[in-house]
Amino acid sequence: MKQANTEALTASQTARLKNALLGAVSATLLRILLAAALWRLRFSLAPDTFFSRLLFLILLLDLGTIVPIWICFKSRLNEIKGGEEDAAAQY
Repeated sequence: MKQANTEALTASQTARLKNALLGAVSATLLRILLAAALWRLRFSLAPDTFFSRLLFLILLLDLGTIVPIWICFKSRLNEIKGGEEDAAAQY
C-alpha cells in the first residue's frame, strides 16, 4: 500500500508550482487569443481562397497545442512535488 505524501511543500516548491501554473495559463490564453485573431482574419477573406483555408489549418493546429501544454503542466507538477528539481539543484 502506498504511503501518502504528508510532507508540506517547501517555499521553493510552492514558487515553482505557482510559476508553472502561470506559464500554462498564459500559454493557453495566448493560443486562444491567436486563434480568435486568425478566425476573424479568416472570415474577412473569401472562404474559397487558399489563404483562407491555410489560416483555418493554422487555427486548428494552434488550438491543438493547448492539450499538450496541460499534459506538460501535469508532468511538471509531478516533478516539482517529487523533489526532482531540489535533488538536481544540489549538484
